[in-house]
Amino acid sequence: MAAPPPYEDYSAPPAFNDLPTYDAGVHSGYSNGGSSSGINLGKKDNDVDLRDTSPPPFEDHNPGYADVPPPAFDGGNRQPQQQQQGYQQTTVVVANSGSSAMLFHLISITCALLSLFIFPLFELIPMIMICFVRDDLKNSRDQMLLHQLDLIITLLVCLIWLILIIIIAVFTFGIGLILLVFIIPFFFVIIALQETMPSNTLY
Repeated sequence: MAAPPPYEDYSAPPAFNDLPTYDAGVHSGYSNGGSSSGINLGKKDNDVDLRDTSPPPFEDHNPGYADVPPPAFDGGNRQPQQQQQGYQQTTVVVANSGSSAMLFHLISITCALLSLFIFPLFELIPMIMICFVRDDLKNSRDQMLLHQLDLIITLLVCLIWLILIIIIAVFTFGIGLILLVFIIPFFFVIIALQETMPSNTLY
């Protein structure tokens, strides 16, 4: 019977007394057919090419994002634009004045006819309205014909009432003169229409 092998203790780590040495000549690169790749691991820092290898600057070749120069400011064109805006505002004011004047004249003519056939105190309506549209009547040159027609109709109705009141006063021995109070609005409107007659000149 053979004797058992001697006991060896494997709990202790192995001792590396002889460390392997690195040979730069042998491990200088991967060998291909027995020749090295030519990598020199012994090169110094002074031998390294430290040229600037930064990437080229970014250039945007998209014309859609190109910088568009601001438009040139022309101070000479500013004054004509302001004058054009002034003309537009003046046109709007004149148009509004013409609308107000036309509305007043239509109401005044209607009230004058109602005063002739119904009662003379209808003329109080245009007498009150003319206090608010006096400036519009002066500026409404396009309503000149309607303005003159309003003045003529109001004057004729006033004369008719004046003749009737005089006849009544004759037959009532002057008592009918008290009716002259009813034609006071006619005189007020006639005078106001004469004062606010639009001029034919522009200024």
